[in-house]
Amino acid sequence: MGKKLILLAGIVSCALFSCTYESVIELMPPTLPTQKTEVKFSSRIIIPGPSNSRIIGELWETGDAIGMYMVEKNSYSVVEGSSNIRYVTKKSCYTCNFVASDDFIYYPEDGREVRFMSYYPHNESTKGTTYKIDVSNQIPQSKLAFLYSFNSIASYDKNVDVENVPIEFNHQMTKIYINVKNAGNLQGYDLMNMKVYMTGLSSNADFNLMTGKISNFKKSSHIYPSVLIAESGNVFSAEAIVIPESNLSSDAGIVFDLNNGNKNKKSDVYRWDLGETLEKGKKYTFNVAVNSTGISVNTTIYDWFNISIDEEVGLRDR
Repeated sequence: MGKKLILLAGIVSCALFSCTYESVIELMPPTLPTQKTEVKFSSRIIIPGPSNSRIIGELWETGDAIGMYMVEKNSYSVVEGSSNIRYVTKKSCYTCNFVASDDFIYYPEDGREVRFMSYYPHNESTKGTTYKIDVSNQIPQSKLAFLYSFNSIASYDKNVDVENVPIEFNHQMTKIYINVKNAGNLQGYDLMNMKVYMTGLSSNADFNLMTGKISNFKKSSHIYPSVLIAESGNVFSAEAIVIPESNLSSDAGIVFDLNNGNKNKKSDVYRWDLGETLEKGKKYTFNVAVNSTGISVNTTIYDWFNISIDEEVGLRDR
């Protein structure tokens, strides 16, 4: 009898426990999966001045790709591996929405604020935060127009009331235009076959994506600009994108070689010194008049909008 009472008590206890457990389960709210918030970006290039050149960058083109980084608010530490993530624009526009090409960037789930750094053009081989600048080959120039964006003040979190994080790019390179015309006593082939190149400039350097500083400059023997126009032997136009430098070497200049490899012709080689500084985001235009005795150069320097220097100089032999 005692054993039966003990068994009955156990069954009643189990029944009561089971009922109580089920009631607790019914009262507990369902556990929902954590909702990640994707970061979306809209971007524009700061319009530096009036020009129709794509290199100046007033217009994004379809398929343009940027590299995006998400970093801590108060440091340069990359957040959750969001380093050099490729984002592209699907259409040509002035202010474009950029979407992830493969990986996505999500705001931190703990809601802390973060900052965003970006550059153009995206380079898959960029490791860490060092972008390798290489202007040794000036073709195609669309790949040399290095743009950079890092607002060190602005920070965002997943609760911020903004549809797209605004990214504004600025040019980090220097643009050089060279326009050569026949001063009157040259044959057509003299300009058509003329060699123009730049000396004493760096062809390679490292750009620190966190600090925006350029270092490890490596000099090149010659940089040959890209020829744009050669009409009837009377006009020779070229352009180059070069690395800005604050302390150019004494041999930094533009060389005009009219010898054209003709062994029977006197070597007519003229040189124009570039001075001491090439500033980022500026456009230097050299209008050169060439004749058989030398060159004259009119130099105009634009701050991408306002003319800051306009000077006339005489001919100079190498």
